[in-house]
Amino acid sequence: MHTGLGVYLPVVLYLAIWGGFGLSIFWRPLAGLLVLAPLLPNETMRYKLASLPLGSQAIDLLMLGVAIGLLKNRRQLFPAIGLRRPFLVLIIYTYFSLWLGSLLNHYDLPLWFSVERVSTWKNFIRMPFLAFLAYGSIESVSDITALVASLCAGTVFVERGYFLSIRGRDFSSFSYALRDAGPLGTAGENGLAAFLAQMALLFVGFAKSLRRAPKLLIMTVAGLGVVALALTFSRGAYLGLAAGFLYLAFFLNRKWLPILVISGVLLYAAPTVLVPVSVVERVQMTDSQGSLDASSEGRIIMWEKAMAFFSDYPITGTGFNTFWYLTAGDELHDTHNFYLKVLCEQGILGLGIFLWLLWSCWSACRRLIRSTDDNRLLALGIGGCAYLVCVAVVNIFGDRFNYISISGYTFLLIGMIERGVAISTDRVSQERPETLQAVDAIEDDYAVATEAI
Repeated sequence: MHTGLGVYLPVVLYLAIWGGFGLSIFWRPLAGLLVLAPLLPNETMRYKLASLPLGSQAIDLLMLGVAIGLLKNRRQLFPAIGLRRPFLVLIIYTYFSLWLGSLLNHYDLPLWFSVERVSTWKNFIRMPFLAFLAYGSIESVSDITALVASLCAGTVFVERGYFLSIRGRDFSSFSYALRDAGPLGTAGENGLAAFLAQMALLFVGFAKSLRRAPKLLIMTVAGLGVVALALTFSRGAYLGLAAGFLYLAFFLNRKWLPILVISGVLLYAAPTVLVPVSVVERVQMTDSQGSLDASSEGRIIMWEKAMAFFSDYPITGTGFNTFWYLTAGDELHDTHNFYLKVLCEQGILGLGIFLWLLWSCWSACRRLIRSTDDNRLLALGIGGCAYLVCVAVVNIFGDRFNYISISGYTFLLIGMIERGVAISTDRVSQERPETLQAVDAIEDDYAVATEAI
């Protein structure tokens, strides 16, 4: 990560993790999340902890500390927020799907985490749980701002690590050797691009509530993210960023619409004015001389295979996390479309539950926008909507949802938004009695005046 700490970095991180664990229990649960947030997307940073006791379980350890802290403070682990029902249904159905996949395909029974598919299921299920931990840990709008700052710090580490990993490379023409996953590791180059696009949109939205130095800082982080995104050569992430920014232009500042139009014209007429030649070559190779490039053709092939498996088991699918094993003899093993992956492995029921989960996240953002008069919460809601637009788009072109390095921030964000709704509702309920008292006083004065007459 080139942090300047050298060989001491693992020790510093390790002490920070245990410090966050202890502070979550004996001080405030929020402390653990503030330590956890910068670690979530920086997978290569977490690799450095693997040789230390429980180092490879850093995420689980911090989440456990936050959960214990919430219980110690007599707070619910699964409060009644909009995400609760789809999350509980998701847990039950995906575990059933694990068993179904084992029985249909003669895989190892999902009895313990030593079975790879069970471990994958656990890693998937723990992500939405982050929303409940964030909701329970946050007590005020200032806490939300602190957690956004922690997300910003994690994004800065990602951007810095990526720029250092590609320094010295020649971007005058495109080649696959230019691509790099940076600090996100197993999420891949496209996963890194999706993360950068999502965070840039969130920060641009949240910047609406800030002034001067903080606004300049967060917009700089967003701008650097867009520059890094351009150099990832991820066409799906480009579309996700464009869709999210279009949402922001309509609902945040319509003065940005001319900028979008001018940028679109330039990208069509003289694209190298805005982006490097290598980026233009990458986009143009999608459909060259009337045929798709090898990458796009491979995706089409995997989409067709996913649909073939779906046609065999349309209601329940082939079972959770089975597509990779069913295509073990093929060159590619990924559907390159998360919706098709869910449809293939979990059927119509599984896709319905996932869309329900996604809609619950969207509804939380919309509720916050409608219910609050706090500028920071309003900006968070708008930024959250743009973020989710990007999430919906980038998952059309690949599995971006199963990686905690990408989706961990998604559910921390939803937890903040749900807490923002609760804070706004509490303010209204506190102000209402004062309003009623004022009305009663007016009615009393009116009654006295009437009697006097």
